Amino acid sequence: MRFVSQLKDRTKDLIIIILALILCTVIFFLRYRYNCALLVSHPRLLAACDTLFAVGFIYILWGIIMYATFKGALDAFFYVIRNLINNFKKDKNLVITPYYDYVMSRKRTPNRFKTFLISGGILMVLSVILMILYLKVR
Repeated sequence: MRFVSQLKDRTKDLIIIILALILCTVIFFLRYRYNCALLVSHPRLLAACDTLFAVGFIYILWGIIMYATFKGALDAFFYVIRNLINNFKKDKNLVITPYYDYVMSRKRTPNRFKTFLISGGILMVLSVILMILYLKVR
């Protein structure tokens, strides 16, 4: 049973990494095809550097947001949104739960913020390496 849960966890991590690679590929081809600065030397290297930096930055930011949500930084925001939605429902017999009860009732399931942070960090390091190579070759 434990093997199956570990396999599911690793599969989710692999899907996150594959999604990053697909996003890198799409952004690379769009950046290379519609590059305004085609007069630069080695446009493929520059496009790859920009792509890795953009995707790495997005992954790091998403990982930070997921971590903040996991730790409860956005609980008040979700509580207010839920109560606003409940106010507009037709059922007028709704009981508004106090904020403390809402926070205690939330399930804290582990999320994938570590995978996003590690993947984003690796992409950022690769971007810096490619930028150094670009500046040496240029």
